[in-house]
Amino acid sequence: MTGNRDGKKPWALLSDVRKAAEEGNPDAQFALGMRYWHGEGVEQSYAEAVRWFRETAGNGNANGHFGMAVAYAEGKGVPQDSAESANQYRKAAELGSAEAQTCMAGLYRMGRGVPRDDHEAVRWFRKAAEQGYAHAQGWLAMVYARGLGVEQDSAAALEWARKAAGHGEALGEAVLGYLYFGGWGVPKDYAESGRWFRKAAQKGDPTAMVGLGELCLHGSAQPDMAGAATWFYHGGLAHLREGSVEGAVACHEGIEAIAPGSKEAKDLRSRIAACRDGAGS
Repeated sequence: MTGNRDGKKPWALLSDVRKAAEEGNPDAQFALGMRYWHGEGVEQSYAEAVRWFRETAGNGNANGHFGMAVAYAEGKGVPQDSAESANQYRKAAELGSAEAQTCMAGLYRMGRGVPRDDHEAVRWFRKAAEQGYAHAQGWLAMVYARGLGVEQDSAAALEWARKAAGHGEALGEAVLGYLYFGGWGVPKDYAESGRWFRKAAQKGDPTAMVGLGELCLHGSAQPDMAGAATWFYHGGLAHLREGSVEGAVACHEGIEAIAPGSKEAKDLRSRIAACRDGAGS
């Protein structure tokens, strides 16, 4: 969790932020909680961080609820509780936090702490996207491109992808890559597709890495099997870093289809198994 979420200038001295927090300033209370969370100028303490997050949340501060949501999600300073994490994200989202609205959308998309519901995910993505939050704009582009919780709409996907990419958001760039790859809402253009995929892949986006693998297979007269396997492998690793075993499995299947038994396929399979074992322990 990163600090100063509200964009206000932080207090220069610990004594100043503590004094303001103890006087009931909700922004100072959150700032002090973040200092304890990260151990910045104080002895690191999740319990003390949570105390200040709870204090500022009680004053109706969206950042405080966001901090509590992260604490419950990660089990830091409080017992891990996915349902309560979702409850805290919802409170922050209802107070207008675009980041919390995007998190709520993600929870509904994955069914974590709430029932899986693509329509609710789209509703929250839209709320955040309309506030100009680039990551939500990228996700809204993705759901329109794939028809997840909404009717598939290439024009809407293109509109939101361009907005997100205009902010340098990797997911928006990746969606643009796919739209140019398939000729959805724009003329098919493999060169333009590759340009957008590469921009997003350089930022670690797994969707773009998979897209580059698809371009290796279909973007020229002579398929590049080795290049495709490499990009599917890196896409799988990126999916695992983001906690998406499902995405990594799809990448592994892609490698096995073109390079069965390859070192990339074996390594990714073992990493997926390790991730599953860790989740089950």
